Amino acid sequence: MVDDFYARVERDALLAPFFPGGVGEEHRAHVAAWWAEVFGGPTTYTDELGGYEAMLAHHRRLGITSE
Repeated sequence: MVDDFYARVERDALLAPFFPGGVGEEHRAHVAAWWAEVFGGPTTYTDELGGYEAMLAHHRRLGITSE
């Protein structure tokens, strides 16, 4: 699911610029851990990657708009 999503992101004119050089395996693994936790799986994202607040902090500096 994550790989299919990011394959589409990398082809999207609006989203691809947020990932110069593509979406790496580490980012994909972090997203997979986040989704697993959101759906009730292991708390790996919170325990090892800083949880929801850390995820928000990574995205705040990107200048993402409602567009």
